[in-house]
Amino acid sequence: MNYVYLKAVLIAAVGCYLFWPESDEEAIEREAIERPALRKRSVRPIESKSNHINIALNLIKKYEGFSDVPYRCAAGVLTIGYGETDPAIVSRGYISKEDAHNLLREKIVMISKDVDKKVYPDLTAHQRAALISFYYNLGGDNFKNIASRINKGNIEEASDAILLYDKCKGRTLKGLKIRRQEEQYLFTL
Repeated sequence: MNYVYLKAVLIAAVGCYLFWPESDEEAIEREAIERPALRKRSVRPIESKSNHINIALNLIKKYEGFSDVPYRCAAGVLTIGYGETDPAIVSRGYISKEDAHNLLREKIVMISKDVDKKVYPDLTAHQRAALISFYYNLGGDNFKNIASRINKGNIEEASDAILLYDKCKGRTLKGLKIRRQEEQYLFTL
C-alpha cells in the first residue's frame, strides 16, 4: 500500500514538470516560431530539442530551492542560488533569482553535453533530464557509475542504481531519497 501511494506521488510530481510553464522568453520565442501549431496543441511536445533542459531545470530548482545568500548544505558546503557551490560565486555573498536561474541553465547545458559524451546509447528527454539532475547534485564521478551501466546495456540496473545515492555523510536523508526516487521514475518514462 505504501508503494502505491509513493508511485502516485511520483507520477503527480513528474506530471507537474512535464507541463510546467515556460519562462516568458521561451514562450515568446516558441510562439513566434509555432504560432499556428500552438492553437491546435494543448500541451508542449514531449521530445522537443531543449525539453530535457527545461525538465531538468525545474526538477533541480524544486529540490535545491533558492537562497540569495550563502548557507551550508547538508554536506557542510557553502552554497548559494539553486545549489551553486562554486567558491567564486558563493564568495560574492548575494545572488539574484534571475542570475541564479541563468547560472543554473548554463550549468545544465554544460552537464547535458557531458552526459551526451559519456553515455553512448540514445536517451529520451526524460532519461537525459533525470541524469542531468543526478549529475548536478552528485557530480561527474558518481555519474560515471550510472553511465557505465547504461553503456553496457544495463538500463534497468542503472535505473536501480540511482536509488543508491540517497546518503550524505553516511546518513540517509529523506529529501535525497525522494529526489532519487523521482529521478529514477523520470528515467523510466
